[in-house]
Amino acid sequence: MINKDIKEINDAQLSEGIEAYETLVQWVKTAPKIIQDLEKNGKKEELHHYRLKIKLVLDKLKEIQKLMVSE
Repeated sequence: MINKDIKEINDAQLSEGIEAYETLVQWVKTAPKIIQDLEKNGKKEELHHYRLKIKLVLDKLKEIQKLMVSE
């Protein structure tokens, strides 16, 4: 019974992790368009901060990928 509960929790966490990963992937796919818009209409500071956010998300995606492959 306890093992079944632990497995269900692990499965739910894995499912949530995959969903979060996919959300981040979709967000990154929108980045080029947003960068173009910021280059044309935004402030340099906004563009710089957005690029930093993209780098952080990409680093996190790489980290998640490594964890997914190792499991």
